Amino acid sequence: MTAAGRGSRSPAVPGRSAGLRGRNPPAMAIGSARASAWISERVSSGTGEGPAVMEEAGRIGADLWERARPLLLEEGGSVLLALVGAIAILVLGLVLSGWAARGAQRLLSRVKVIDPTLARFLASLARYAVLAVAVLAALERFGIETTSLAALIGAAGLSIGLALQGTLAHVAAGVMLAIFRPFRIGDSITVGGNTGTVTDINIFFTVLETADGLRVFQPNGQIWGQPLVNNTALARRRAEIVLPLEDPADLARAKALAEEVVAAMVAAGDGVLAEPAPQILSEPAPDGSILLSVCVWVERPRLLDLRTRLAEELLARIAAAGIPLGPPNRMAAAKGRTSRG
Repeated sequence: MTAAGRGSRSPAVPGRSAGLRGRNPPAMAIGSARASAWISERVSSGTGEGPAVMEEAGRIGADLWERARPLLLEEGGSVLLALVGAIAILVLGLVLSGWAARGAQRLLSRVKVIDPTLARFLASLARYAVLAVAVLAALERFGIETTSLAALIGAAGLSIGLALQGTLAHVAAGVMLAIFRPFRIGDSITVGGNTGTVTDINIFFTVLETADGLRVFQPNGQIWGQPLVNNTALARRRAEIVLPLEDPADLARAKALAEEVVAAMVAAGDGVLAEPAPQILSEPAPDGSILLSVCVWVERPRLLDLRTRLAEELLARIAAAGIPLGPPNRMAAAKGRTSRG
């Protein structure tokens, strides 16, 4: 059966193959006949169809292969070359974008009027600009006109903007943060319920490191769109200690002890400031007790240390004088007020 199939198709194959550029018609006819026989045998064994049906299927498969092979031989090399070139351009773009970002940051860091926060942001923009150029160059390797692509992107800009409005909002907020600079790298800020030191600012998000060793990635859109507290913007901070006195009759003695403690710390010149002047205030609590507030201004870097020392000194002197303090629930409220100082 197979031999007969070969004999019946042998005259037709050279005729089809004669039109192919630079091919040997007899050799291609032999190859087509063998391919047809091989396909018919495999399909027949797998499906159980009759010889005539399998013979026709083999002939069609061989015919398709003869039509596709010249195209693959002629165009496959150019497609493969374009693919390799595009990959090489993208890899080179990744390398150059890193160099551009580092070079821009080093150059901008030498300009005294540009702070490190803005320098990092501009370096990030340089990186993405180089990557965009690399992507356009890679597309050109496949014959895609960049001008047409730009027109297409412009026409689809509205839909893309709607789909990525959240991401674009973060980018716009990053630009605003870089221009107005409400904080810089190294500042401690509180935003969105997170408090930490700013370690990095890019066009999409700001990185914070918290006091307990967590790294927080805060989107720029959230930072720009809500109140932000810069804890390190000013050189001095106020420390407040609130103590609940059980008996209002002890207010005068407790106030005198607090004045002595504050005066001693100011005289020591160890970070507690004489100006603005310290304040010792009192206010009644709803249950009839008295809350004694001791407020002093300190150098910002030593806020936690000096506030702790002030609390320890006050508690020690009041305990030594035998002045009772309020119950634990009012102590907890006092600690809460102190933590917000």
